[in-house]
Amino acid sequence: LRDEKGHIFAYQGFNIDVTEQKEAEKTLCESEDRFKALHNASFGGIFIHDKGLILECNKALSEMSGYEYDELIGMDGLLLISEKSRETVMSNILAGYEEPYEALGVRKNGQEYPMRLEARNIQYKGRQVRVVECRDITEQKQAEEEAKYSRDLIKLITDNMFDLVALTDLKGNFEFAGKSHLALGYDQDYLIGRNVLEFVHPEDQHRMARELKDFVQLKDDGRRAEYRYRCQDGSYLWFETLGKTVQQSDFHPEKLLFSTRDITSRKQKEEELRKSRQALDKQVRLLNGFLENAPDILSIKKPDLTVIRYNKAGYEFLGKSPEDVHGNRCYELLGRQTNCDNCASIDAIRTKKPVFREKYVSELDTYFSCRANPVISENGNVEYIVEIIRDITERKKNEEMQSIFSQMLQNSEHIAVFKDPSLKYVLINNAYTKLTGHTLPQVIGKTDKELFQGISTPEQIQEYIENDRKALELSPGRSITVEESSLDEKGETRTFITKKFPVHDEHRLLLGVGTITFDITDLKRAEREIMLINQQLEQVNAEKDKLFSIIAHDLKSPISGIYSTSQLLAQEAGSI
Repeated sequence: LRDEKGHIFAYQGFNIDVTEQKEAEKTLCESEDRFKALHNASFGGIFIHDKGLILECNKALSEMSGYEYDELIGMDGLLLISEKSRETVMSNILAGYEEPYEALGVRKNGQEYPMRLEARNIQYKGRQVRVVECRDITEQKQAEEEAKYSRDLIKLITDNMFDLVALTDLKGNFEFAGKSHLALGYDQDYLIGRNVLEFVHPEDQHRMARELKDFVQLKDDGRRAEYRYRCQDGSYLWFETLGKTVQQSDFHPEKLLFSTRDITSRKQKEEELRKSRQALDKQVRLLNGFLENAPDILSIKKPDLTVIRYNKAGYEFLGKSPEDVHGNRCYELLGRQTNCDNCASIDAIRTKKPVFREKYVSELDTYFSCRANPVISENGNVEYIVEIIRDITERKKNEEMQSIFSQMLQNSEHIAVFKDPSLKYVLINNAYTKLTGHTLPQVIGKTDKELFQGISTPEQIQEYIENDRKALELSPGRSITVEESSLDEKGETRTFITKKFPVHDEHRLLLGVGTITFDITDLKRAEREIMLINQQLEQVNAEKDKLFSIIAHDLKSPISGIYSTSQLLAQEAGSI
């Protein structure tokens, strides 16, 4: 303390307890140290500014911006923002905006980069300032761009795939449907949230529901299923679907990824193939049935004439079993040491063409017709010989009998003619040629109208035709006999008795009409002469009867007197 003159005359002191203040200062220092440690340890840049001027910042901001720490302190924070984003950032500062947002930052070297900003208003050293956290999101943006590119690329691929790609939850509800679903008539948005089983054919739903359940439970990636799927117009297509489970991350539930292909065309071809196989199997069965039940002998042989098999008729004809026949050459089965003369199979192997022969086999006393058909392999060699053998012994005998009958018919004095159902000539015998002067080549294919015009009257020709038609209508075994006439070369009328009858084959199929004609002209002339003689005799008889009648009348009276006298004498003689 000082007096009026300024001399110190005493000392006065006050003790103030500043423990709390010191502890607060210490705590503040520790807090600032911790703040700076957290500041500098942060991955993002942090700075405190007052009306834009930077008061404090961390090391990360220096590294991010390219400025030194000392350069940043007192610097206008807007210089860290690209001019393209400054207006937005300034508006957010003035508005006290505290939500994260993105802007373009600029480094000391002028390089722009994307950043994410988030700010808060705080109290700092007794005044209200703004703390800002900024993060360089270049890598994030690149990752997002890459992810976007990947999504766009995937979308481009899925949109242009023929296959249908879909993503569903584990219950089968659509979460994504590729553009290919438009081909079914469904808009992609229409499918989202709907269950895939909703569109499955009713007959396939139960099976596909079980398939989906097993797929989810077993996580059977690569599982395939075929089913019918309904289009928007109500029609159905056949699909084949390949399933895979997808786990995007630990924080996302599993999804089901389906790749589906339209196999309708394949199914149609499979169905056609199935039907073709069924038809082929049926044909094979029919063929086997035909081969086994065919009356002809069928054999399959190798080019060295070794028998592979016969049909049932072959085994029965030879009286041998398949085991007896297999491996033997065909001629060995007949007891021969060499092949038959004029062998059809050998000629078929040589010419590589079908060969037909008829021959007599003395060992069997049988006539055969043999047709050997070569089976040619892809390289052009004969692989097998299929031989069809028919016993024609009966036919040969019939041909001999027909030849005998034909000779008899040709040498008969009676006229024989055969016409087809249209009444055109097919066959005639020599008697017809002798009578008309026409040979077979001249009459074949012609009708009575063409042959007899100018020879017979139109009425006579029409009568021939009508009689032929009546014969055609008869049942087998029936015939009609008619009397017909025509003019001969001399213009004289000739009369014929003709027997006409229908000709049928063994199946009762009508082949034509046959006629056997007898020339009764001379007989008719004799009948007329006899009739004339009879008439003359009748006239003589009549004249004789008249003469006898006159004689009887003239002699009647004398004879009566004589008769009466005789009677009287007889009576008197009796009395005497």
